[in-house]
Amino acid sequence: MSKENIKKVMSQFDPLSRDLIEDACEKAMKVTGEKGAQHKMMVWNGILRRFGPYVDEGVKSARKFGSDEYSEFKDGMREFLGVDGVGVVLCSDGRVLPMSVVDYGVAKISKRPGGIPETRRSTGPEGKRVLCDPEIKGHLAYTIEKSLREKGKEPVMVQFIGPHFNSENPVHGCGAAKIEATSRGRPAVTAMRLGAVSDFFERFDGHDAFDNTIKRHGGLNKTFSMAHDIKDQSLTFGLKEVYDRAKSEGRNMFDEYKTLPENLVELNMKGNILMTSGLDKKFVGDIDKFARARGLEKFLQIRNPDFIDSNIIHIGSIARQLTEKAGLDWMPGHLIEGLSDEQVRVFAYHALRNVVYRKLGNIKPNNHDLIDHPEELIRVGPIGAAHNVRTIPFIESTSGTLNSKDVEGVKALYGLSGDIYPNNGIDLRYEGRVIVVTGKYSGARHLDERREIWGVESETRTNVACLRREFDEGVRNGETIIMGVIYDEKTKLPIKVV
Repeated sequence: MSKENIKKVMSQFDPLSRDLIEDACEKAMKVTGEKGAQHKMMVWNGILRRFGPYVDEGVKSARKFGSDEYSEFKDGMREFLGVDGVGVVLCSDGRVLPMSVVDYGVAKISKRPGGIPETRRSTGPEGKRVLCDPEIKGHLAYTIEKSLREKGKEPVMVQFIGPHFNSENPVHGCGAAKIEATSRGRPAVTAMRLGAVSDFFERFDGHDAFDNTIKRHGGLNKTFSMAHDIKDQSLTFGLKEVYDRAKSEGRNMFDEYKTLPENLVELNMKGNILMTSGLDKKFVGDIDKFARARGLEKFLQIRNPDFIDSNIIHIGSIARQLTEKAGLDWMPGHLIEGLSDEQVRVFAYHALRNVVYRKLGNIKPNNHDLIDHPEELIRVGPIGAAHNVRTIPFIESTSGTLNSKDVEGVKALYGLSGDIYPNNGIDLRYEGRVIVVTGKYSGARHLDERREIWGVESETRTNVACLRREFDEGVRNGETIIMGVIYDEKTKLPIKVV
């Protein structure tokens, strides 16, 4: 890329982004080996073409999300839902777009390979399953403590967790699930025929871990099983209950002689599960009416970051109108039995919101922008541009110093990226693969601001050094670019490169 083209590209970025890009390039050059022309080119191309658009989209989106209009929408939605916290665990896969599931700032998103957080048996006599994922556990504890302090009553919460798959083409579903399903010698065509859905529930037996952990901290929680279908970005609720029932009866959760779509449709017709794709015809009339009332005459440009805030406001506002009008008869009773009104409302809203998202976004089965992997880089850490819609990363959500499980997760994503990036126009002969390691500056834990940010920088540098050791040869050759970026927890804006 010529200096003239570089200057032209840089001029399109926000001034804050430009400073970060230049700083990232300078620091990355210092850790490459011989620093020959080839190495410099790979480092500069990776940073300018991947890190630059990623961080710039995040900067611009953070400012949109900080606007008075969006803050009003977010606060109003939290009040409408009425619970003290909503959490969602999704796979690191970039095809699982957060916007298809939740509103930014209303629910907490955590991404893990395969969508599986770490759990363990408690040390108590009952040996109940509890969370030991530090990032998720820490956020839940903080939310409960804050709610108890401010409201003085038992916090009520809702969590969503489950697998993701491509029901039409199961082999091209969850990459982490495919690795696990084929690790015992089975070919992908048979191991993934039913989406490896039962494998997910066998591997993750900790749905009650959220309930138990939240209860230990003084809250009340309901965890819903929620699966994401890449085919059409739809959601399916209740598969965990199907799995548990089949297991107790000593049979498979699916009919082995039927395809995954055939199994899902049959279960949905029986009322055992709720597929949001099955709600389209019921609610499309109301959605059209509400959309026209908001002046929407065209489909939303879901992958255009210039409209990310207004898109979410449109989707959420119409979903709220539907929730207020729809009643309860469309929901399987066994999924909401014994829940508080607020928990039922959260479930109903997120199911209907997905219908609205797909309708307004013109998401067609097997024919949309996210049917194939869109990822261009990897982000590791507790914060970052997680809601990007154009420059989308693989995300490994972590907290504190990286542990061995975190590192293995990054290595798995890095291995996967080598097959995916070339399909996204990334020529790995001429640009390095980017890994962004983030640190979260809160400014709230200590009165001494310098002490606080120094601690975050130190931890982030430690994590960067850890990964650089793991990818030592690639780093020396300019093929792997690993940098640390500190983000402000309040504004969600990046502060500096370390």
